[in-house]
Amino acid sequence: AFSSNDILNFNGGSFTGNAVELVSSVLNIGTGSTGAGTFNLSGGAYGGDLAAAQTVNLHSNSAASSLTTATADFTNHGTIHLISDFDGRDVTLFRSGTVTNAASGLLVFAGSSVAGTTDRHLNAELVNAGMVDVIAQSTATKIGATGDNHLNSGTIISRDAASIVTVLGSSFTNQAGGVLAGLGELDFSQPTLTNNGIIAPGLSAGLLTLDGAVVFGTTAELQIELGGLDQGTGYDFLNALDGLTLNGDLSVTFIDGFQNLIDSGDSFTILSAAGLSGIFSGLADGATLATGDGYGYFQVNYTGNTVVLSNFSAIPEPATGLILLGVAGLCLFRRPQRIR
Repeated sequence: AFSSNDILNFNGGSFTGNAVELVSSVLNIGTGSTGAGTFNLSGGAYGGDLAAAQTVNLHSNSAASSLTTATADFTNHGTIHLISDFDGRDVTLFRSGTVTNAASGLLVFAGSSVAGTTDRHLNAELVNAGMVDVIAQSTATKIGATGDNHLNSGTIISRDAASIVTVLGSSFTNQAGGVLAGLGELDFSQPTLTNNGIIAPGLSAGLLTLDGAVVFGTTAELQIELGGLDQGTGYDFLNALDGLTLNGDLSVTFIDGFQNLIDSGDSFTILSAAGLSGIFSGLADGATLATGDGYGYFQVNYTGNTVVLSNFSAIPEPATGLILLGVAGLCLFRRPQRIR
């Protein structure tokens, strides 16, 4: 173990077994270093790009919160955990600059602490092409600081219905192909959220709340799954607490075999906003939308500040269609009987 102002310069190689423990120390990953291993860092400083098979765990302890300072901008190709298992003990990775999460990178906000005052905070400008996975339970996760401009072309997913992920900064752009997904609340009330990518409420079916004004671009897509009649549990629901401007595509698919249970009289309010403007591309009020899995069609209505799916019409399965066609053919070509 290294502690109190020790310095570890890691220039490559691999190790297995227990992680290297560093307390209030400095971890420097050498330029171009490869290999595998895990480092537990509580406080102190960090520098260097992380390779794909390397893991850094940043964690607080029962006695104090933890602040780790990144000494320069860096790219994560491996795994970084921000972990707090003690109520009221924050864990922070600070960089007055940019942290890039590469396509292979995994950035995880984790831990079992549930106190509302416990923060897991990436205090840096984030450029994400990989996975940001928020599995922290019922507590605050923060990304960025005032003035930061964040870019996402990867996936950011929140897994706990009681969690709040707060983004701080001037702007956040979800680029084409980027994904914002999951449960709980994504708070963009400080930066401007421009969504040119995918927003996918739920883990299967679920409720996702967006705080802050949101603008959908032409390449945006809202993905909705229908697995039952209950909003937010049986089917996906997007709840926008502020203004929402629509554009781009609406994708609707079935899960859990619900296409076999749905009735034409069922309706689904899939989106609500404090103020709703615009429409999905090619979907005027009352237009027909084909489901992405080919099971049928819905009518789409913009009712007040909501989007509602209704009047489902199923497409017959190919086997059923062939049977009907065969019956029709027999009727058509049957030789008429002579009337006696």
